[in-house]
Amino acid sequence: MAQNIDFEAFLKEAEQALEETAQFSRKEEELQTKVEALEKELVGEKKATASAIDTTVQKRRAELEESYDTEAEKIQSLLKKARARREKARNQGIRDRIAEDTEELRENNKELEGKLRDIYRSDRVPVICRTGLYNALYFPRSFGDFVTILAFLLILFAAVPIGVYYLALPEQKTVYLVGIYFAAVVVFGGLYVLIGNMTKNRHMNALKEALKVRGMIRSNQKKIAVIASSIRKEGDDTVYDLEKYDDEIARLEQDLADTMEKKKSALNTFESVTRTIITDEIAGGTKEKIDRLTAELTETEGQLDYTRQVVKDKKISMAERYESYVGREFMTKQRLEALRELIAGGEAANINEAREKYLARTEKK
Repeated sequence: MAQNIDFEAFLKEAEQALEETAQFSRKEEELQTKVEALEKELVGEKKATASAIDTTVQKRRAELEESYDTEAEKIQSLLKKARARREKARNQGIRDRIAEDTEELRENNKELEGKLRDIYRSDRVPVICRTGLYNALYFPRSFGDFVTILAFLLILFAAVPIGVYYLALPEQKTVYLVGIYFAAVVVFGGLYVLIGNMTKNRHMNALKEALKVRGMIRSNQKKIAVIASSIRKEGDDTVYDLEKYDDEIARLEQDLADTMEKKKSALNTFESVTRTIITDEIAGGTKEKIDRLTAELTETEGQLDYTRQVVKDKKISMAERYESYVGREFMTKQRLEALRELIAGGEAANINEAREKYLARTEKK
């Protein structure tokens, strides 16, 4: 640097450059803070708008679906009732048909039952001989009779003895159990033989004749069961006059199908048209604010970029013009003023001497 330079003016310029750089740095920080605030506000506004759109769209779609679902549920309820009425009418038709097709057999059974009562009355057959249990035990004819005999034997010669052995005796011994079984065989076996001899010897002819009648009644009952089973298994319902129920069910099924098709169409329209309208309405309410924030953010970012460039240029300029001569450690307002005062007071002839004087004083302190 030439010796005829005005050191005081040079240092004053350095102070001004330092202050200007500091001002622009503070402005850069302010602009950076403002940009961050604007970005946060803009993001929040966009997020709130998107959330409002999503919430409204979901609510409107749910309401639309609910309307159609409610209508569909009503139709399904009516359809369920119509099917129940049809099933009830069909079952009644089946019962009526069974009653009609088996009427002759049932009438024949009534006549046979009357004949059976006459046989018992005419020979004064005891009431016990008229029961199904008696006929199963003394005149078994069917599989059911043999099942009855087996059950009867299990009760008399298994359940009763074991029950007496465990419940009636104070202590259990094998000899007691043998005795109970022996007593059961004697008592129940004796009763069986006694009742059989008393009834058969006195009323054998009547019992045999009644047995034939009971066989015919049982045969008719089997025929009735076969007819009823055959009718129930038939798949043709045309004989039961169910057309009005079928027509009602078909109409309701078509109404349900139409409702579901309308629902599908309405949802498609909602997604392709209504959703866009809702989005535009809600977005339109916040567009002005978002546009304003966007514009303000763009402008502030531009100012920030400019300010950053100015700070960068000033720092480079200070480094080239002042720091290279004064030294970076002296590029503060306080030290630059101190150097300038030393030169102004005649204590130093140049900046280098002023630096030495300053450092010397600092070391003494």
